[in-house]
Amino acid sequence: MAKKWVFLNLDQKKLPRQRHGPIDRHILEKQKLLPMINENDVQFFRENGYLIVRDLFPIQDLLAARKQLELLFSTDTYLHAPHNSPNIINDLYHFAPEVLPLIFTDAYIAVICDLLEGSAAWIPECAVHRERFFGWHKDSSGVERAGMDSHKTYAYPMLTAAVYFQDNGLGGGGLSVVAGSHRSPDKTLYYYSKSHLRRIRNKLLKWLGKSEFHRLERDPRKEDLPSRLGDLVVFDIRLSHKATFPQQKSSIEKLAIFNAFVRNDAVGQEFLAYQKRRPEPFYQYFSQSTLPECVYQRAQQLGIPVLF
Repeated sequence: MAKKWVFLNLDQKKLPRQRHGPIDRHILEKQKLLPMINENDVQFFRENGYLIVRDLFPIQDLLAARKQLELLFSTDTYLHAPHNSPNIINDLYHFAPEVLPLIFTDAYIAVICDLLEGSAAWIPECAVHRERFFGWHKDSSGVERAGMDSHKTYAYPMLTAAVYFQDNGLGGGGLSVVAGSHRSPDKTLYYYSKSHLRRIRNKLLKWLGKSEFHRLERDPRKEDLPSRLGDLVVFDIRLSHKATFPQQKSSIEKLAIFNAFVRNDAVGQEFLAYQKRRPEPFYQYFSQSTLPECVYQRAQQLGIPVLF
């Protein structure tokens, strides 16, 4: 099946549209026009559950950020913080606040505000992931397992925004998705059941190559998104996705930063409550840590509220 992707190329400048929150005027004066996604991009996102925004970040900024991240992983400083490991650094901006303005820009937040139709709030994950490859899942699976289901009938998207510090190619480094799956029920929930019979059934289906994960891998809508350094990848948390696994060894380590964005309403608050209850060690900073002041300052500059 022919692959179809929609890209917003920021070399094609567009007139700025009004959005909630102040725009950094010195950036406007420098760029003259602040590029935004258009209605076709928003419609594509709603139908497919993802969007690649081409060249949103200057390459030199992401290379500078990558250098800082590699430096953190090359030392043992980050290991002094709770729940950190050789593959993930939580409370990133305590260690590298200089990375914050390189990633969180007016253009980034403008895209988020357009996709959420203005009422956007930031749930900062504050983590960088290194060489982490997860299989098929939905970011909403844990929400449902926790007994929350308001997202299932929610009219608005709930976003995960990914910044990758390398191209997605044969060495992996990006995201694979099943386009449109955010509008389908989550059939992977059964695989988290504690029922003994259900576990036996799951193992049998896996052995026969007929599990839900095998089905997603064979789905004709499956796409390995061709993201490049400098792009922003945004997807609905209800979309079936996984890391693009490497087909060959890469000399470049995979680095990625993810953040959640929701509308600042009851459903968004419920998602925040779930984040605070997540049992994974690298999410416990939500209930055990405080955000550094630089995060609040940057959010204020960008005109987006922080939920934490």
